[in-house]
Amino acid sequence: MLAVRRVALSDRLLQSAGRLSRAKMRFWPDANRIEAALPYIGKRRAQPTMRIFIAEDSALIAERLADLLSNIRGLELVGQATNVRAAALSIQQLDPDVVILDLKMPDGISLDLLEALKKHKPATVVIVFTALASPQIRRRCTESGADFFLDKSTDFETLPSILEALVENS
Repeated sequence: MLAVRRVALSDRLLQSAGRLSRAKMRFWPDANRIEAALPYIGKRRAQPTMRIFIAEDSALIAERLADLLSNIRGLELVGQATNVRAAALSIQQLDPDVVILDLKMPDGISLDLLEALKKHKPATVVIVFTALASPQIRRRCTESGADFFLDKSTDFETLPSILEALVENS
């Protein structure tokens, strides 16, 4: 029978060990502990990564959105654009899972982009995030295929819960 020794492992190793509990790690026989832990060290459960694209002309809001996204596990910001034309080209190249789309951009209103995106890539989730939040525009965006419609002035804090739900259900 192998002698069991209590050996304190660093919290980092315990976290990396994944499925092995703290109690099991402390009381396993020395010879077996390291070999048993090796397959789990540095490995985490594979988590799906949802690719996000931001089409926003305001640098301040785009930066705030990027910061917000960085706090949500399972999201990857793949690109940003500040006008409709650049957004259309980038979305076509990058093929994101989710697009956060401002309606009013320097080179026009992005409703045509929304319609084209939903026509050619219907699985792409489009979150319209705009200051133009009148009932008529909301209805037009919904009719054009927007999955979510958020008002920048009142719904900024709603965005993380929507994205977390999307990641969880992907």
